[in-house]
Amino acid sequence: MLSTLAHWLIPQGSNNQRPKILQPAGLSFLVGIFLLMQNGLEFLMLTDGVKGFVLGYASSITPSQIVELTNQRRVAEGLASLTVSEELNQAAVGKANDMFTKQYWAHLAPDGTTPWVFIRNAGYSYTVAGENLARDFGESNSVVEAWMASSTHKANLIHPKYREIGVAVVDGKLNGVETTLVVQMFGDRGGVASSVTTETAEGETTNLIGTKVIPTPTPQVAAAVPASSPKPLFAASGSERAEATPAGMTTGLSAGTVMRRLSAGVEEVRAMIQPLLITKVVAVAIAALLILVLVVDAIAAYQRRTVRLVGRNLAHFGLLGVLLLIVLTISQGAIL
Repeated sequence: MLSTLAHWLIPQGSNNQRPKILQPAGLSFLVGIFLLMQNGLEFLMLTDGVKGFVLGYASSITPSQIVELTNQRRVAEGLASLTVSEELNQAAVGKANDMFTKQYWAHLAPDGTTPWVFIRNAGYSYTVAGENLARDFGESNSVVEAWMASSTHKANLIHPKYREIGVAVVDGKLNGVETTLVVQMFGDRGGVASSVTTETAEGETTNLIGTKVIPTPTPQVAAAVPASSPKPLFAASGSERAEATPAGMTTGLSAGTVMRRLSAGVEEVRAMIQPLLITKVVAVAIAALLILVLVVDAIAAYQRRTVRLVGRNLAHFGLLGVLLLIVLTISQGAIL
């Protein structure tokens, strides 16, 4: 066993003074391990994972945490906390499912449907409303921090006219990639139309005072549209991950879909497998192993005065260092 490890990791006669793991066969072996790990994760995505575990890209995100963290930021700004609205919960679920169904990632759907349509269809009559979106984050605090770091999203979180909030966390496949969407809806049922400034992706601002939003090629973050319509039934395209639905509550989702509502106060706790985290850990482990072996090889070559015509360790160090830095700086999540 030890001799085999030495053959793979230490330069000696059996490997022609070059660790086997640094040779083409050894590098191919490491690549094979990495690809096997990736295929294993893909297999888990296509199944229900391992008993007791859930494969997910939002390992610890729950709507209640998003609400709590949002209210913490509002209180810090001297604003009142938001109250959870079941109608806004349904609107958030509807928007997330619509993105999975129509395969888009934007505030404005390809057919021109605005976020406010989902709010009105959920039976929520409002004077001011807003929407924040996020995807692929690992935990709730990262989502809220990313929103707070964006001026337009922060404006939604700490808008003084909002009184209620709804959040949906939905897993599914978007454009062929497994992902988790977080939809955050804001609103106020006040009787007088309010004015909200919206900012488009290009930074243009529009002041809307109780007027209907006209679809534009760029998404809008917040708008004021006083309107209402009957509550619809949303067909689920993904798997919702929130709190348990209270007994007797109608979710409006298709049969077999698990919906865990904000207002229940009971959360399902299961260990989560994070694909990106696993990939990063394996990649860092492989890179660290190669760097360690290169150090040992360089020391041995120096002590033995070994002259090589190929294989410059300094160049290898630089390449692995850059790759390791890239892997470590890869971050989860995007906001809109």
